[in-house]
Amino acid sequence: APTELQVSQYLAEAGGPDGKVTSDQVLSFCVRTGKDESTLEELSLFFAPFDPDEKGLVPKHVFRNLMTNVGECFSAEQVDEMIADICAGADEIDYKNFLSVILQRKNWKHHL
Repeated sequence: APTELQVSQYLAEAGGPDGKVTSDQVLSFCVRTGKDESTLEELSLFFAPFDPDEKGLVPKHVFRNLMTNVGECFSAEQVDEMIADICAGADEIDYKNFLSVILQRKNWKHHL
């Protein structure tokens, strides 16, 4: 949930001359606000529909499709680099490991 300060800042940024906020502006705020608060469990829910056996794995082609077409899309080259870093030739991606690494890197950079 956003803090009161975040809501105040958002209203100052987004409020038009009539004081109204568009649905696009609300969506943008939700995306920005939630990024710093996501946990491994919350992020794993994104992959859950593609992991019916709950093994923490998704096929490589599913991972590639999600990363290039959903949310903040990555380029094909960026996804190729991710896959090379995390799967070492396997046909499936361990998305929980991938998310753990991403969260660790984010936290490390945040403390710099």
